[in-house]
Amino acid sequence: MARRRAPPRGRHGRGGDDAPARKKKRGILAFLLASAVPLAAVGFWLAQTEERKQELLDKVPSGVGGRAIAAGVAFGTLLLLARVALPAFFGASGALRGLLVRFREKPRVLRVLLFPVEFLVYLLWLGLQMLFAVDAFLILVAAAVGLLLVIRIVKPDILPGILPEFAE
Repeated sequence: MARRRAPPRGRHGRGGDDAPARKKKRGILAFLLASAVPLAAVGFWLAQTEERKQELLDKVPSGVGGRAIAAGVAFGTLLLLARVALPAFFGASGALRGLLVRFREKPRVLRVLLFPVEFLVYLLWLGLQMLFAVDAFLILVAAAVGLLLVIRIVKPDILPGILPEFAE
């Protein structure tokens, strides 16, 4: 009886389907579309008459630039906290937790001798847990402030008692 040949396993015979290649193509397409939006806005602006340009500029409330910069700073802070600080705290906490496990696996005599170091590592781990919680809270605060500042760009009179320095 002749053996049947197995069907090829995806692209280049490596197995699986071409989902990563499709996702990459979709990502490139989304990037190109997002890049086309500012170009379309510039084209729209250049196609307008001088009277229409002045009419559009007169509709913009005063102080929009400052509020937009403040919203951009809040967004940058949010990204920094979420993409840099949070993973750093998480990774350092995991490393210290692994070190604590290794301390607990040592023989009893050696563990007694290394107790001061283990206690210091435990305090560092506890401090990192607190910083992780503070960072998570600050991410929520930065998101809320950013949302309020974006709303203030369009409606500067909304919630006048909250963040009054950005109302002007």
